[in-house]
Amino acid sequence: ALGQCVYLWEADTGNIRHLLTLREDTDFVTSVAWVRDKGNSHYIAVGTNHNVVQLWDAEAERRLRSLDGHSARVGALSWNQHWL
Repeated sequence: ALGQCVYLWEADTGNIRHLLTLREDTDFVTSVAWVRDKGNSHYIAVGTNHNVVQLWDAEAERRLRSLDGHSARVGALSWNQHWL
């Protein structure tokens, strides 16, 4: 993550892919957590300064959902298998 953007770096190839840019100037990435599902899918959770967690499919480079309702910035994320 870099400010308002999240990039994916593939260590095998050195390729860098842009995953997301947060829309508002006052919002920025405050936490990131990866998980690999049983089916070899790769999911990433991104916490923001605007109290939101975004769930992304890193392989498809597609946002799956946004989780609102946090009372403050999301400063830490942790997966327990496939549970966030």
